[in-house]
Amino acid sequence: MAKQRKRRKLRKRKNKQRKAKAQVSAPESKRQFVALWMSLASYFLLWLAMPGRNLSWLAWVAMVPLVWLIHSPAPPHKLLRQVWIPTLLYWLAMLHFVRLPIWVLWFGWFALAAYLSVYGPLFVSISRTLVHRFRVPTVIAVPVVFTGLEWIRVNFLTGFGLGCLSHSQYQTPVAMQIATFFGAYGITFAIMFFAASVGVATSFSWRRLKASTTIPSRAIHAMLAVVALVSVFGYGSSRLADDAHLRKTAEAHKHLKVAVIQSSVDTILKPKTAEQVQSEFLSLCDLTHSARLISKELDLIVWPESSFPYGQFLSDVDAEYTKTVFAEQQFLAWEAAVSPTQFGAPVPLLVGSYTRDPKNETGYNSALLFDDRGEVSVAYYKNHLVMFGEYFPVLQSIPLVKEFVKGFSTWSAGSESKRLKLKDVSVAPNICFETTVPHFIRQQINSLEDSGQEIDVLVNVTNDGWFFGTSCLDLHFACNTLRAVEMRKPLLVSANTGLSAHIDEFGRHVKVGPRRKEAELICDVRVPIPTKTTYRGWGGWVPFALGWLTVLVGLAGRFVPVDDD
Repeated sequence: MAKQRKRRKLRKRKNKQRKAKAQVSAPESKRQFVALWMSLASYFLLWLAMPGRNLSWLAWVAMVPLVWLIHSPAPPHKLLRQVWIPTLLYWLAMLHFVRLPIWVLWFGWFALAAYLSVYGPLFVSISRTLVHRFRVPTVIAVPVVFTGLEWIRVNFLTGFGLGCLSHSQYQTPVAMQIATFFGAYGITFAIMFFAASVGVATSFSWRRLKASTTIPSRAIHAMLAVVALVSVFGYGSSRLADDAHLRKTAEAHKHLKVAVIQSSVDTILKPKTAEQVQSEFLSLCDLTHSARLISKELDLIVWPESSFPYGQFLSDVDAEYTKTVFAEQQFLAWEAAVSPTQFGAPVPLLVGSYTRDPKNETGYNSALLFDDRGEVSVAYYKNHLVMFGEYFPVLQSIPLVKEFVKGFSTWSAGSESKRLKLKDVSVAPNICFETTVPHFIRQQINSLEDSGQEIDVLVNVTNDGWFFGTSCLDLHFACNTLRAVEMRKPLLVSANTGLSAHIDEFGRHVKVGPRRKEAELICDVRVPIPTKTTYRGWGGWVPFALGWLTVLVGLAGRFVPVDDD
């Protein structure tokens, strides 16, 4: 009997322990995947908002679920791990085109997405540090950290400027005008301030998040969201209205008529035959002749990056192939392109080509301007090279690897910005992804104008044929649009496979070429009165400060940790 009583007591005790354990684990299991679902919601909405899908209004609310996670005093189970997974999926989807040029870039695609996916958990972690340890209001912490991390991403190593939050607004000129103050980073800050305000105003109290806000606080944050939206769109409407009035009442003090030529040749990493090179060249000549028939009074013709197969040589290859011989080939090619005997007076021709210096074993990705005599009068060598596309850091210094990578990339970086003088209009050329890096274009224009060379128009020559008409074209186009607004200068794009364009100084798309089709765009560029935007002056220091503040808070979080799992 005594043994039976002991067994019954032991059984009751075990049952009580099971019930207690079940009661404790029930709420935990309910909130086990809440961070995952909320992160998936945020990044799916953001993917829809970005260039290629173009639902730009979604960008203003996409980050609200992540704001709920940040604002909640009780972090969900395994918070940062669950934020990282959707961030990785987002960047894999955004950058799917990276894998297209060659099979080895499948590894590069995943490596780049893995690197960028770190910024999602960092955003949540550092924001929570500010909110819950340093008691910074969520509406301040969230935009400061997000903008700071974006600045770090665009500047770290050589920087990666595609897919910034501000690019979601590239088809909404009224929302882009604040970029004149602090660059595209100002748009990112405004969007995140709005999302943070909405997030706090709509936060809720439930067992999975335990994030509640008082009614007065909700009202204040709702008002902040409205003020942010009214300020951004109100300022943009005012600037566009002022420009519309100016266009009605006054003529532009300068005009430039430009034929932008768009080829359509998918770029494949294998040697081309002489017949292929000649066919592609003649196709560009035909497009140029067509443009000259459409418009008799052109001031400039622009060809895409790498489109002119007869590059510039700075030294002799050998006794037979001298730089004089190459210059003669260049002249014949220029003559075939511009055809002065058929159309009368020749027109300056700006082409994407290459420059070689066999003596010093160097080469440059170049933009060459041919004058009316068929001679290269200005040569711009690309300054900002694409890592693993145009140069291989460290690897190029390893003898065994050097010969292998030479087949993929042999470019050296140029060191100077250049100005092209066409009548009374000054043009600054840039090449390919240089326009994805805002601080580079800012430095380029400032360096030229500091030396007394005022710039009126920007021209980007690019070869986006590597990406077969995918959303990379839209992402690059968004970068070009933001650079025009930041500098308050018209920007012309001549792109192989698209998207060629004429973008005015307010980011409006005056003309846009088709995707993966040949085209010639006749652009009558209205040159505005030169102005120096705040971003070109001291405005660039603001995102710089936010970036370093984010780094400092992140380091401080190591010593003042947030109770995240």
